[in-house]
Amino acid sequence: MSYSKVDNSFTNLKLSDITLDNEIQSYQQLIQEVVGEFAEAMRQGAKFPPVVVFFDGDNYWLADGLHRFLAKQFVAEQSISTEVQPGSRYDAKFYSARANLNPSDIHSSEEKHRFFENILYDGQSEPLQYLDQSPNRSRRKRGQTIATNIRTL
Repeated sequence: MSYSKVDNSFTNLKLSDITLDNEIQSYQQLIQEVVGEFAEAMRQGAKFPPVVVFFDGDNYWLADGLHRFLAKQFVAEQSISTEVQPGSRYDAKFYSARANLNPSDIHSSEEKHRFFENILYDGQSEPLQYLDQSPNRSRRKRGQTIATNIRTL
């Protein structure tokens, strides 16, 4: 898919124009207290960094800034400062995972498996460019390759 040329500068977008997708957000859980604190700070005039969205020609996919976005909704504002990047839903999902990755939050093998499965197996036809599918590599080596590729981005 080709994407429209997008200027990577900041712009204000209507909240209603931004698509929220729970599968894109990499947070295990939403922290309501953070949304409340952000909303209160916004009411008092605090400035926040722009949220990051990916635009695929049809949708603006929210990739980073979920708590800020929800705080804006909570205080009934109509728009938010946004950094728009060209890309797909998958690009937004991968960006979100990388932006919010905190290795200390991933403890068990099951959590690691769920984390990588969420990123890599999107159910879409897009190539999994970070997965080495070589039959000569052990499962462990493939996992190490994935982790190395993600860290180097």
